[in-house]
Amino acid sequence: MKKGLEPIEDNLELVQRRSVRRFRLSNVFSWILDGFSMDHGAFYTIKNLFYRPGEMVRSYIYQGRLDFTPPIRLLLVTTTLVLIAFKYSSVNQFTLEAIKGPNENFSNEEATNYFMQILEDYTNVILWLFIPIMALFSWLFNRKSGYNYAENLVLNTYYTVFVNIIFLMFLTDKWINDLVLMTMYIILSTFHYMLSLKGMFQLTWLKSFWQTILIFLIAFTFYSISLSVILATVIIYFTKTGQVAN
Repeated sequence: MKKGLEPIEDNLELVQRRSVRRFRLSNVFSWILDGFSMDHGAFYTIKNLFYRPGEMVRSYIYQGRLDFTPPIRLLLVTTTLVLIAFKYSSVNQFTLEAIKGPNENFSNEEATNYFMQILEDYTNVILWLFIPIMALFSWLFNRKSGYNYAENLVLNTYYTVFVNIIFLMFLTDKWINDLVLMTMYIILSTFHYMLSLKGMFQLTWLKSFWQTILIFLIAFTFYSISLSVILATVIIYFTKTGQVAN
């Protein structure tokens, strides 16, 4: 048994909890209320995700999987919210300027617009590609913990759900400066990942802090280089084939 885990509930209770009630009109309303329950379901999952993410993931993997909403389901829903925020806030232009920088590949206006279109059309894929990269490095840094790569995927998928939720703050860009929002976003997402590592792998605050910094630096570098190469290759290809004007 991994460090910090409690005994798994007995088989009888599991069987009882897995029993499925027949769908009847008399219990439709209670089922709807179940979706807003603070003791299980989506709200319960999000509540735990905000203040005890690492412990929640350990519980999801080994004990109370029926109490929590699966990470992939929350990922799909929250990614949709990110796409809405990305479309109706100025964060898309802020992100473009940050990525473009002095890179000459994006100096052409039409190529830049084409790049922006790719960014908007495939935001979900671009976001999701970061999950296996982060999982790889969180697994490498904590190989001795006994958690495998797939379990690190669960941890980092739930983390992505969290950052998707707080991404909604960019909808307030009419009242709050973009730079302030981005700073808040980075601080919150960094602290939450540190909290996730601490709870998941039973680390000290200091160890979870330096692991977070190193994982972020390595993963972001690897991810940024890979993404830049892919996007630049796509734009150059379509420029040469005439789909984007020189």
